[in-house]
Amino acid sequence: EGDAAEGCTAEGCAAEGCTAEGCCFVANEKVLTPQGYTHIQNIVSGDRVVSYDEEREMFVESVVGKVMIHDGKQLGFANFAKDALVELSVRIGTEEIKTKVTENHRFFDAESKRYKQLRKFAEGSKVRTNQGVGTIAGIRPVLDSTTAEHNQIVYNLEMSSGPHNYLVNGVVVHNGK
Repeated sequence: EGDAAEGCTAEGCAAEGCTAEGCCFVANEKVLTPQGYTHIQNIVSGDRVVSYDEEREMFVESVVGKVMIHDGKQLGFANFAKDALVELSVRIGTEEIKTKVTENHRFFDAESKRYKQLRKFAEGSKVRTNQGVGTIAGIRPVLDSTTAEHNQIVYNLEMSSGPHNYLVNGVVVHNGK
């Protein structure tokens, strides 16, 4: 159904989405919960996280159903030769937030109001944040096919209820389903 460049709606992402393919974040990236930020490595099934309801254009809570860990045990290591681990810089107001994420993870495009893979964004693109709209200031490769060490443990979340997204460092991202 459609090219990933066109993005996807919440319903359409499952077919093209981030499952065991390795759309993920490094352990110390922060997920917004109703109590504040928590490192993604500390999130467990049943935890509540802040999500974005695209239809009502408001923030609500979702329940984490599954934590996917690409550690070579639970799930295979992410294939950075296929989908590089990058450092995303997003300007939110006067602050610049940096996040390490695989380039195939889907972010909410504030202009098209659809999810699309990070690799489809460019500097200057707009993403939805908990403070309104953020601007992508840069995307820099960290691990890719030219990097010798590829065994980075990465994480993703799948919601069991509520919108199928969550916020990492204040930016709306699609979940693993």
